[in-house]
Amino acid sequence: MGDARERERGPDRLPWLIKKFIDTEAEFLFVGRDEVLEVAEREGGNSYDAPGAKYTHRDGKCSFDVLLEDFGLTADPGLVRLAEIVHAADVDEDIDSSPEGRGLSAIARGFALLHGTADHRKIELQTPMYDALYDMMDLDHANRLVERGEIEIAPLAYMRGRTLNDAFIILDEAQNVTPEQMKMFLTRMGFRSKAVITGDITQVDLPANSPSGLIEIQSVVRDIPGIRFVYFDESDVVRHRLVQEIIKAYERYEGKRPARRKR
Repeated sequence: MGDARERERGPDRLPWLIKKFIDTEAEFLFVGRDEVLEVAEREGGNSYDAPGAKYTHRDGKCSFDVLLEDFGLTADPGLVRLAEIVHAADVDEDIDSSPEGRGLSAIARGFALLHGTADHRKIELQTPMYDALYDMMDLDHANRLVERGEIEIAPLAYMRGRTLNDAFIILDEAQNVTPEQMKMFLTRMGFRSKAVITGDITQVDLPANSPSGLIEIQSVVRDIPGIRFVYFDESDVVRHRLVQEIIKAYERYEGKRPARRKR
């Protein structure tokens, strides 16, 4: 089934919403405003964003708002917040109803200027942006989980004496824990729990005479079934392109230096 939409230069947000939350197999046909209804009827699809279309602006709501209501998606707080931004970008008189509205409008129009009528290419390029926006909106939900105690953020020192059942436990910056702290953390796992320990052993901030528990643990528990070590390199860096080159440069430089005392 092909859904027909008006070809436009505004925020191309409906394909993302439909594919992600309504119909993962949806196909989209982009046609002129006057052709939307005719093509939708001929193809047996839905019509969007055109006068008389099934899903278009209605009672002050933009098409994104209408889809959320018609398909029962208003219970998702992340989508509701994202809809506020899309509405601001899509409805001229409401452009300042959400601070992010002007930014999203400018980004979408920039895609249109760069890629013209290559509508499916625009969908492909904009999808990661809307995925990221949706993930950001979900922070409100995460904050509520923290308030209810379902997510807990605690200093390592507060772990002593506890047993964590039915938990997913993350120890971050573990290169800066001592061997004693690492042992204490690992022995907090209770039934049906998993633990993930992350750290960068090239950036240890402990005193020179204090070994890193993250370095030591690689030799202590490596052969225990159920424990796995995963190593990343510069290709996994998701920061500025130069960061990858800086990491490689430091590795070359430190490879030429005399061996330092193990930490």
